[in-house]
Amino acid sequence: MYKLIFIFLFTFFKHPIHLAVTEINVTKTRSLEISHKIFYDDLESTIARLYKVKLALNTPKQHPKTDEYLQRYLAEHFKMVCNGQVQPLTYVGHEFEEEAIWIYYESPSIAATGELHVTDRLLMEFHNDQNNFMHFQQGDTRKSLRFNYDNQLQSLEY
Repeated sequence: MYKLIFIFLFTFFKHPIHLAVTEINVTKTRSLEISHKIFYDDLESTIARLYKVKLALNTPKQHPKTDEYLQRYLAEHFKMVCNGQVQPLTYVGHEFEEEAIWIYYESPSIAATGELHVTDRLLMEFHNDQNNFMHFQQGDTRKSLRFNYDNQLQSLEY
């Protein structure tokens, strides 16, 4: 009986949780390297619903403007303010890993110390159970935050 339930759940639902992870690494020059890891089926369905386009991620029929749609979506749903200044994010690219997509950004140097305010609304418009984890790494110091539908703006001191 339990095997039947297990097979049913995983046949009709690709993955039972809605989760994304963002890694922010401060380099020696204090610039930021930002990596988002997102289940690409969730991202693809969200972009399809918002922008009425099928990206067909990680297939031979992948949309030729995939990078443009990824940049647009991330710009609208992920923002950082450091010491009162909006951090400009420069898109670097993306790559696939099994069922996930990694999306890479860079941002100019930040002060050696300060306060970072992050808005992370990735995938939350259609999944109210979405949880997004952010890990901020500066040297040997690592700080983590959890974002969800009710908590989309958070801050940390570094």
